[in-house]
Amino acid sequence: MFNQRLREVKEFKAEFGHCNVPKLSSSKNKKYKSLGDWCFHTRGSYKAIKEEGRKPYIVLFPERIQRPESIGFEFEC
Repeated sequence: MFNQRLREVKEFKAEFGHCNVPKLSSSKNKKYKSLGDWCFHTRGSYKAIKEEGRKPYIVLFPERIQRPESIGFEFEC
């Protein structure tokens, strides 16, 4: 699932020039609504990892942070 979502982020970037998939999709990019939800939860999980005591929604191993960052995905935006 993670690899599939990462491919979708790359497709989004190819179409829009950035990796900041919005959680609420506009009429222009409704096909990315599910991806926007995933990005929202991924960013929230990253923040939970950085703040001790919070349980992340998605498990983020170091590779699952580095690979998205390598294509321009911002965890803190």
